[in-house]
Amino acid sequence: MNAPAKRFSGTVEGAFWMILGGSLFAGMSAMIRPATETAHPLVISFIRAAVGALILLPILARAGAIIPPRGVRKAVVLRAISDGTAMALWFVIIPVMPLATAIALNFTSPLFSTIFAVLFLGEVVRRRRWTAIAFGFAGAMIILRPGTDALNWASIFVLISAAAAAMSRVGARHLTFHLDAKRIVAYHFLFVTPVLLIPAIPVWTWPDTRTLLLTAALSMLGTLGHFCITKAMHVAEASEMAPFDYVQLITAAALGYFLFGELPDLWTWAGAAVIAGSTIYIARREAAIRRAAAQNGR
Repeated sequence: MNAPAKRFSGTVEGAFWMILGGSLFAGMSAMIRPATETAHPLVISFIRAAVGALILLPILARAGAIIPPRGVRKAVVLRAISDGTAMALWFVIIPVMPLATAIALNFTSPLFSTIFAVLFLGEVVRRRRWTAIAFGFAGAMIILRPGTDALNWASIFVLISAAAAAMSRVGARHLTFHLDAKRIVAYHFLFVTPVLLIPAIPVWTWPDTRTLLLTAALSMLGTLGHFCITKAMHVAEASEMAPFDYVQLITAAALGYFLFGELPDLWTWAGAAVIAGSTIYIARREAAIRRAAAQNGR
C-alpha cells in the first residue's frame, strides 16, 4: 500500500475509533444522572474509577509493572490528581446541567491544553494560535452569556473540570515518551482511584444494587471510550481526528433529548461551533509545525 492510501486508510480507521469513543463517553455521561439519583456523585465517580482500575490491573500485572518506573512516578501521581479533580467535578455537574451544554463547554479543554503546554512543556505558541485560543474562549462566553442565568456555579465547574482534564492531557503527552498507551491508561485508573476516594469518604453511603449496576455499566463505557480514543490516536494524526471528536456533541444532544427531554438552544450550538473551529485549527496548526520541524531536522 502506497503512502497516501495508507494515510487515508489510517484516517478512516481512526475516524471510526474516534466517533465510537466519543459516543461511548457521551453515553457514560448520560448514565451518570440516573446513577446519582440515590447516591452522591462523588461516590459514583470513585466506583467508576475503581471498576476501571480492576479492568485494567491485569495489563500491569502481566507486564510485571504495577508500580510505575521511578522516572515517571511524579508525573503519574500529578496526572492522577488533575484528572481526579476533572472527574469529580464532571460527576457533580452532569446531574444538574443539560448534557449537551456541559459537553460543549468541556470542549474548551484543548484550549487549556495548549496554554499548559506553553507553561509546563516549553512549547512555543505564536500569534495565530493565540488568536484561535481567544476565539475558542469567546465561544464559551457565547454559551455562558455572562449576566444571564446560563452563567452559574455548574458552568464554572465545567470550565475548571476542562482545565484539570487539560492538565491531565499534558501529563499524558509527557508520559508517551516513557510508556506505551496501555500502561498510561492503566496507571491512570490505578492512581486516580485513591484520589477520588478522598472526597467520597465524607459523603459515603452504600449504593443499592440498581445504582451499582448503572455505575458498573458507565464504567465499562468510559473505559472502552479511553481505549477507542487511544486506538484512534495510534492509527492517525491527532489533527486529523480533532473534527470527529465533535460527533460526541451530536450524540450527547440526541441522548439529552430522548432520555431527559433536553433541547440545546441556539446559543449552545453557536458557541460550540466557535469552540470546535478554534480547536480544530489549533490541532491542524500544531500538526503542520511538527511536520515542518521534522522535515527541517532531516
